[in-house]
Parts: sequence; C-alpha cells; structure tokens
Amino acid sequence: MAACTIVTGCGGEDPPDPPPPELNRAPQITSPANLDLEEGNAFGLEISATDADGDALTFSIVGGADADAFEFFRNTLLTRGNLDFELPLDADGNNIFEVVIEVSDGEATAQRALRITVVNSREGFELRRIRSGLGTVAAASTVDRNRIWVVGTDGSFWEEAIDVRDTSAELGRIPGFGGAIDSQILSVGSITDLSGQLNALVLSRHGAEVRLTEYLRAQIASGMPGTVRWSVTFADASSVSASLFAEGGQMMLALGDNGTPATAQDIATPFGGLFRISGSANTGLTFNRVGNGLRDPRLGYMTDDGIRIIDRGLLQDEINERPSGNNFEWPLRDGERDGPVTSVPSTPGNFASPTFVWPADESGTFVDFVENARYCTLDGLSMVVGTSDGRFFSGSTLIGRFEERTQDFIPDAGTIDEVIAVELYDDIYWELTRVAVVDRDGEIFILDQTIPCDKF
Repeated sequence: MAACTIVTGCGGEDPPDPPPPELNRAPQITSPANLDLEEGNAFGLEISATDADGDALTFSIVGGADADAFEFFRNTLLTRGNLDFELPLDADGNNIFEVVIEVSDGEATAQRALRITVVNSREGFELRRIRSGLGTVAAASTVDRNRIWVVGTDGSFWEEAIDVRDTSAELGRIPGFGGAIDSQILSVGSITDLSGQLNALVLSRHGAEVRLTEYLRAQIASGMPGTVRWSVTFADASSVSASLFAEGGQMMLALGDNGTPATAQDIATPFGGLFRISGSANTGLTFNRVGNGLRDPRLGYMTDDGIRIIDRGLLQDEINERPSGNNFEWPLRDGERDGPVTSVPSTPGNFASPTFVWPADESGTFVDFVENARYCTLDGLSMVVGTSDGRFFSGSTLIGRFEERTQDFIPDAGTIDEVIAVELYDDIYWELTRVAVVDRDGEIFILDQTIPCDKF
C-alpha cells in the first residue's frame, strides 16, 4: 500500500510556477539639459522622451526658479508670454530660464533640470557699412536730406551722400586742429546764408575757451580760417562741456555747468543753458536761452512735440524733453534721483523730468539719438540711441519702453567701438526715413530693413 502511494505521488508533472510580474521601466528624457529658444518664438520647445514599455507619457513642470514662465501642451514646452531678448523676464534677468520638468508613464517618473537660453533675433534689419577710411572722426551731422558732414580730429572735412550711389568726397580741411595743439572739435552743424548756400558751423574747444565758428565752403576747400561768431570761456579745459545740434532747421547750443553744479540754475551765466541760434550768416547770429539745468549735455534731436536732449548725470544718463519743461533739474535732481544740491537761489522755468534714464556707465555714455526712425521691425520703438562705447538702445514715449539692442546692431563689416553720431536721412530711392551711424574710427553704417513689413 505504501509503494502504491509512492507511485501515485510521483505520477505526472507538477504545474509550472507562474511567471513573475513584468517590472515597469521608468521613462527617459532624451532632450538635452541646455536648450536655446529664439526670442519671439511662438512654437515653443519640443521635449523628447522614450519609454521602453511603450507606455503613454505625460509631461509637467515641477520646479525651477522660472517655472511660472512656462506650461506644457502635450510634449511641447510653451512660454506664457512673449520672450524678449532685450527685456529679460527670467528670475535672474540674464535671459537664462531655469525650470525642472517631469515625464511620467503613470507609475514611474523621470526629471530633468533645464537651462533655456533666450537667443537674440535680428528682427528684420541689418546694420550695413557703406564707408570706411575717413580717419579719426570728431563730429558728424546730417545737413540736407541725405548728406552727412563728417569732420575729423585733424580738421579734415568730408561729405557723404547717402543714396543709391553712396558717394563720399573730401571737401577740404579746417585749420588749427591735430598734432600737439590743445584744440578739439566738439560738434558740427550748418547755417544757410541769403544766397541759399549751406555754410558750416563748428563748435570747438581751444584750451578752456569754446568757440562757434562759421566756415564758407570756399574756406574749407582752401584750408582758410573761418569767422568766430560766438565764444565762452570755462574755468579750465576739464570743465568744458558743450554741444551743437539741429532743431527744425535751426541750430541749438547746449552748455554744461562749468564744473560747479549750482551754476546750471544761474541764468546770469550761460552755463547749464540751452540756446536757440537764430539769424543767418549774413545778418549775424542771436542766441535765445530756452532751457536751464544741464550738467554735461551731449547731442539732441527735434521731435514733433519738442526738443529732446541727452544730459550726462553723475548716476544716470538722461534723455530730456522740452517744452514739457525748460528746466532740466540739475543739480537738484540727477535723473530720477535726488541730486547733490538740495536748493539753489533760484530755479527758473518749469521742471522737466527725464523721458528716459539709464544707469551711468563708466565705460560709456549716451552720445546721440534720433526719433521717428521708420522700421516696422523696431516694434514701434522709433527712438535709436548710440553710446560712446558702441552700445545701442531703442525706445518709444508712446508705449513707454526703453531697452538695450546692441546685439541687433552688430554690423556686417567692421566694428562700432565709439558712436560719434546717430543721424536720420531720407533714402530717396525708398522715400523712407532711415538711420545712419558714424563711428570714431572713420566708418559710416546705415540700418537696412531686410524683411518687408508685409512679411514680418
């Protein structure tokens, strides 16, 4: 009986063990941790991930300093707002967004910390060099639609005609500059005589004296001295600050505070003042004071609603506007901050707070600007500003934006190291108001629209 039991117990095969349950494998994110996204990109970034089990995947944002700036649509990482290279929106303000993403197959997850760099877009325009080899430039100014006068530090005088030909001619030389002579050309402008001839007005420094001199074309061609129409003497050469710029067909003269801040509010002296020059080469010139409170004025520009002028502050560079006020506040105010002087004996005129300010930079200052530049791809920022260290800004009083755009102004040839002038000219071929830039090392650039406005 026992043997039979043994036989019965050993007969047939035991059932196999059940297979072990399949283990879920976590998904893997295959997109790199460092990504680039061009500003204005409306399509976002597609994030790639794989799952060895073929499970459906979902994507989400789980952390990072800039987590609120993005959202997922399926596997595409979208921005919640328009990314602007010139106006960084990330937490650090350096155009690098930090965000942690997660992918899930419903059971397991994988995470990756992303660094998304916003890349600049040239936005449909290009700075093109049209001239080089003009020597070291001291001053430049548009004189007639599409002509720019360029004056070298040695007194060489050039005329650049910006049209379909882009021609350049040396008109002659202004004597008394260059070499060891303690003299300096500050600005250049023009005035019309009764015959309709454009004569040159040159603002220059000779030691501590500043002179405004008129030159006939024949005098420039022959290298003869001009006629001094006005002069003023500063305390010393280091205190000299003066500029000359055009305003609606007339010239404007601006003077600094002569190294003494309170002087800018004292109308008994010319210092710190803004003057409109009237008259003609034949009848003589008169100077009408129309503003006060300037510290270290640079160039200015006439707009549809008044005059704007750059003033260099201790802490902030300013773009000021008149006629909203004819007292530019120095030394009571420095940009949007309190100035070094709390009160002065008198404060003539209405205060004019600056339209735009920017922190004063030791390496450079606002030099010149234009307004009403007609480029559809400037996004309405029709003001273009250049600095003494080759940077560029654009802004608009209508929409209240002001931003640095240096990366958009990298030229196709040469370099811009020190802006001498930013000028508007009428391109007769296109009949549009365009921007020209003159650099100290003798180069002239023009800003071209590279994408038609109806295609942008």
